[in-house]
Amino acid sequence: MPSLCMIGWTYRMGASTLEEFLRIPENQWISSFSSTSREPFVFLATCNRLEFYFVSDTPDDIRFSFLNGRLKGLAGNEALDHLLRVSSGLDSLSVGEGEILGQVKRAYDEYLKRGVKNSLLTEVFVGAIRAGKAVRKRTGISNGKVSVPSVFTEMLKQHSPIKGTTIAVIGSGKMGMGFVRTLSQYLPSKISLVYRNYPPRERMVGLTVTPFSELRSVIPESDIVIAATTSKEPILFPNMFPDSRRYVIVDVSNPANVHPDLRSRLNVVYLDLSDLDRFVTGSLGERSEAIREAERIISDEAAKIERKVMNHLAEEFLGTIYTHATEIAGEEIYKFRKEFSKGKNIDELLDRMMVSFTNKMMHPISTLVRSIANDSPDSLHKIAEEGVNGFASDSYPPADQKAAQSPPARSRRSTQKP
Repeated sequence: MPSLCMIGWTYRMGASTLEEFLRIPENQWISSFSSTSREPFVFLATCNRLEFYFVSDTPDDIRFSFLNGRLKGLAGNEALDHLLRVSSGLDSLSVGEGEILGQVKRAYDEYLKRGVKNSLLTEVFVGAIRAGKAVRKRTGISNGKVSVPSVFTEMLKQHSPIKGTTIAVIGSGKMGMGFVRTLSQYLPSKISLVYRNYPPRERMVGLTVTPFSELRSVIPESDIVIAATTSKEPILFPNMFPDSRRYVIVDVSNPANVHPDLRSRLNVVYLDLSDLDRFVTGSLGERSEAIREAERIISDEAAKIERKVMNHLAEEFLGTIYTHATEIAGEEIYKFRKEFSKGKNIDELLDRMMVSFTNKMMHPISTLVRSIANDSPDSLHKIAEEGVNGFASDSYPPADQKAAQSPPARSRRSTQKP
């Protein structure tokens, strides 16, 4: 049976491997996976995860060996539950953050733009986006310190007073500006924003904007340094930080922007995404009820998606049966007419046609029922019970009565008076 599958890598599975993967451009990921998978897929890429979602009906699908099997895989209910938790913010570095929902929407939109779709994949992502909205609307999971800058600010306050300090924020993107806005509320003496490519569009009173070429002159006078860039290589090195000063360095970039030798310096307090994960895990108690409610919403949404998917699969299966029956009926009618034109006995021809139609029609259904009997006996009991109620009816002719003696059951039913 077709089911949702996911292969990917997140910050929880090892930062060094994720850093290596994140050095590969997104379009290269999509191109490479497209050559492996001719079927539709959704690619979700953030600074902390790389995930491919697709539909498969076999456990040994070749796509699980993509990148020599280095990506972790989930299938069925595990893959669905994971996607719902991601979309709802429960699998984020900062539990309840809202940005991931927008990233899931964008990944889904890119899937739609590629043109080739899968109904199950579409149903799953529509449900995941719906669950993400419901969790944020119906629970307090997004209340309080949920953004990465706000949580890191709480951590910074444990290592250094922010009021009166000098801060350097490297990176003018959304994350960098988020740190600027958050830290400015705690009255530092100066914030310098160092941009690598383009200066920020947003300007603030008291914010000094400096090009990357002047980074070495900004660092020595800074107490707190925030690295929030998309650089694939380190940009902060030991020779940039004098021994005479104490520094608190926050590295929220992925891959890391801080050289390994700098992280272990005695005059440096180094914080990165792994510290954020531990801090958030230890402070979830105050939002435990909101998390439990989010889990209930996710569970309900998962059940809803599964019902819709099963109904869709049932409709597809029934459509296949009807098509199969129509094709067989056409073949048998053609043979009947051909033989009848030769003067053959009509009763014998009808008997032969009905036997042939029944055998050809029932062969794939019999194979399926035997498979269900082996894999899911409980389901077979329900099918057998419904089958008895549905087929054992006086409105059908006796089994040994010739088909030619009465019209088909559907025609007879339509002419019966209530």
